[in-house]
Order: sequence, then structure tokens, then C-alpha cells
Amino acid sequence: MDLNNYANPGMGMSKTAFSKIYDILENKEKWNIIEFGSGISTKFFVDYKLYSKKNIYINSYDDNLKYSYQNTNNYKFIDLNIKKLIQFDTCDFNNMMNNKKYNHFPWKYYQPPHINHPKYWRPRNIFYEIEKLDDDKKYDMALVDGPHGNGRNIAYLHLIDKLNPNAYIIVDDITATDDGFHYDFIPNLKKIFDVNEIYTHKYTSKNNYDEWENGGNFAIYKLSI
Repeated sequence: MDLNNYANPGMGMSKTAFSKIYDILENKEKWNIIEFGSGISTKFFVDYKLYSKKNIYINSYDDNLKYSYQNTNNYKFIDLNIKKLIQFDTCDFNNMMNNKKYNHFPWKYYQPPHINHPKYWRPRNIFYEIEKLDDDKKYDMALVDGPHGNGRNIAYLHLIDKLNPNAYIIVDDITATDDGFHYDFIPNLKKIFDVNEIYTHKYTSKNNYDEWENGGNFAIYKLSI
């Protein structure tokens, strides 16, 4: 596979990230994969499935059909779930993270501002409208790459009891902040799961294009059991 086919300057996973994921996927023949945030990463997983002919299933969540992966071939090995965005107040969000349990607290539907609005990329406490995951599978790999903002941490709560032993968790944008407000993607991951660090990459982008070539900010962890 040519990783240059997945170049997406300034958005999504970097070439270094895809290279690391590729190496992991080579280690066994069967993978159940779940991802929060659909798009170029989904295309990568689908293409790897077709290239390798391995037993791979992909469950992908996003809120925007336009920018998510388009399953025009109707592949049966992928489920694409388009969900509305919901927003929790900060108290409820913190309670969920501290109690390590997803609760369907009162919430409101979230309407993103215009893409040019400064808060478009940095909303607070939002996630996909998922009461529980749409299948009864357990997963060998989870990619946490959406939605925008600190609410992405809620993905971990949905993954409790849904991961196989030694599953991989890949987290993009690990250094993301909203001014002085830190999203704490890795501290929250470690709070909820017993994990070992496999690889961490941090890179300060000089522009939207060099991040693709130089690695971006992502981490790969593995369940310790």
C-alpha cells in the first residue's frame, strides 16, 4: 500500500500514524476495528482489508455524511453510523469521566457554528448521540479521532467492556487545547483503562502541510491485559 494515497494536510491522521497502524495490522489475520471520526482513516482501513484480504470488520462513527467515508461499493465488512452531535454541561461531563461510566444525562443537540468561527474546531463536551454501541462485538483496535473538542474523551466510556485483551487504542490530536483548557485525552485514557504506551509522536506544525509529512500528534496504547 502506498501511504501517500491518504495524504490529508492539516486534517486527520498523518503518514507516520498510518505507517504505525499498518505495522500493527500486519501482526495478525483478524481485526475488529472501531473508529470515532470517519473519513481518510476509514479509507485506509478499507483499502488495507482489500489489499491484505484479512478478516477485518470496521465500525465507524461520525456526524457528517458529507465528510465521512462514502461506502459507494456497499462493502459488507464496514458499518458507517452517522449520528447527531449532543452536548453535555460541564458538571455532567466531569461526573461521567470521574465515575468512569457513560450516563444519558440531560443534553441538548449541538449545532456547530460556521467553519470560520473560532470555536468550530474547539467545542466543549460534545459527542455523537450514542446511548450504547450499535453492535455486540468486541474490538481489537479503537481509533479515537472525533468529534472535535474535549468531548472526544467520551469515546473511552463507550469502549468499557468492548475491547478484547491486548486491544490497541489510537488517539489523535493528543496535544489539543482550547487556549489554556487542556483536553486531557491521555490522562483520561489512563484513568479508565490499564494501558501500556506503544508509541507517542508530538510535532509542532509550521503549516497545514508539513504535519502530514512530519507525524502530527498522536499516541498508540495497548491494554495491559
